[in-house]
Amino acid sequence: MSSNLFSEIDKPATVRRNALKRELLDWVEHVVRDRALPPSATVVATGLASYLVHSSCDEWPAIATLAEELGFTEKTVRCCIRALRERGRLSFGLCGLQNDRGAR
Repeated sequence: MSSNLFSEIDKPATVRRNALKRELLDWVEHVVRDRALPPSATVVATGLASYLVHSSCDEWPAIATLAEELGFTEKTVRCCIRALRERGRLSFGLCGLQNDRGAR
């Protein structure tokens, strides 16, 4: 009985996590299809999405952390984030960075 209780308690968190994954995948697909963005911006967007899926979503990675994990320079990551912002694919909101659909 206790396993069923815990399953029900965890279910809303799982549903939210799955919704976040779908939202992030949809966002990355929009970035991939945006031919005005450099290919490196797609890699940065994928890295950000991956970070959010595997983190608590309370904090964004530092530029240096993202650059190291992706094998880019910090300058490249900054340029990619700037390009994503200029194309309307990423914005800064009250809760930090947001994708083009307003989700974190």
